[in-house]
Amino acid sequence: MKMLSIIVLAAMLFGITEASAYNHLARRPLMGWSTWNLCAIKDHPLYGLNWLNSSNVIHQSDAMKSKLSKFGFEYINIDSYWANDPDQIVDHYGREVPDHSRWPQGLPAVIDHIHRNGQKVGLYINPGLPKAALTKNTPIEGTSCHAKDIVFIPLTNGNAFGGNWKLNFSHPCAMDWVRSEARMFAEWGVDFLKMDAVSPGSWNNQIDCRPDVAAWAEALNETGRPIWLELSWSLDITYIDFWKKYSNGWRIDGDVDCYCNTLVSWNSVQTRFKDVVPFLPHGAPGGWNDLDSIVVGNAEELNGLNDVEKRTTVTLWAITCAQWYLGGDLTLYEEYGISLISHQEILKINQAGIPAYPLAAYSGTQQVWNARYPDHHHILAFFNLEEQEWEMTFPFKELGIEQKVHVRNVWTDKDLGLLSEVAGTIPPHGTMLFHLTP
Repeated sequence: MKMLSIIVLAAMLFGITEASAYNHLARRPLMGWSTWNLCAIKDHPLYGLNWLNSSNVIHQSDAMKSKLSKFGFEYINIDSYWANDPDQIVDHYGREVPDHSRWPQGLPAVIDHIHRNGQKVGLYINPGLPKAALTKNTPIEGTSCHAKDIVFIPLTNGNAFGGNWKLNFSHPCAMDWVRSEARMFAEWGVDFLKMDAVSPGSWNNQIDCRPDVAAWAEALNETGRPIWLELSWSLDITYIDFWKKYSNGWRIDGDVDCYCNTLVSWNSVQTRFKDVVPFLPHGAPGGWNDLDSIVVGNAEELNGLNDVEKRTTVTLWAITCAQWYLGGDLTLYEEYGISLISHQEILKINQAGIPAYPLAAYSGTQQVWNARYPDHHHILAFFNLEEQEWEMTFPFKELGIEQKVHVRNVWTDKDLGLLSEVAGTIPPHGTMLFHLTP
């Protein structure tokens, strides 16, 4: 059964509705790559904040084209630090300006290169008005208003990071400023926009960025260019209906980056086993849960995960139908990492959009997750979060399956025949994944 057919059938049988009605994007979880993971690493001779520049991004785009595009990866998302400090520098209309030292030929030239590779391009913003716009009292494009007219008084931080000033959307020119920057991005050819430091969420519920989210959703839609809107980070699930209405994805947790001398660590990955659970019912065509980057491609000394942990990471992202975007250095991806993220059955599980749920009786450090498909197939995953091996035996009657079923080990690509249970030894931080067919 084709992936889209599975999604449609699930909607018919289970009452799944579209997450976002304001645009027609995100029919399936996004597949791509983000720059941030390489910027977030600390004390590394090759990477860090200074790594972000036109040459390096072009090399990543070229690597995706040669290694991963054939599997469906298409987004190259340029995260934070693409622009000059917005507290200091904005353009004539109070909008962010690409940092010339990073993009000497201009950011649009890099965007054009990515598009020529058959890929889509993402950029990054924070809610609110850049502080330099107010300092300079810049005009608002196409209006008689200026920056001083559209900020909230008394001056209030515009996002959870404390940057930018809060926009006063009771003044119509505040929306005009958002439209102006949205049009600029569309003219550059931007296809994806990540809005970071959104609250309620981002470990700060004192600032309400929902007016910004709604404004940006409207402004992006008005450009006439399809632009995916992704919200970050650790969004407050209390407002999930709002996030679903106005975006194509929402980060359920903090950064997967460990901000250490590797890209990630096991500790920064394993929190997601618990934190994603309340969000699972909400991912659907139109908007998906975002667990942050899948970081499994590079050698362990750079990556921070061993081979067992890499497979476990990919399994969790797959069965939760999370956004499927990568971290790390694509130019140095190893064969093992590529085999994980491009495994055809794994991609089908992720892109089908039918998430697995943990069984209540197995929700501790030895977990069992199950997804039931409309055609009565099951995807059954086991996770050992402990520091010792798990000698696992699991009878299918715990899923309500009384007869023997055909069993396939997804990761070993082996058909195991007709069985009434599965058993095996799962290493520390390891996983096993099975496909059950009636």
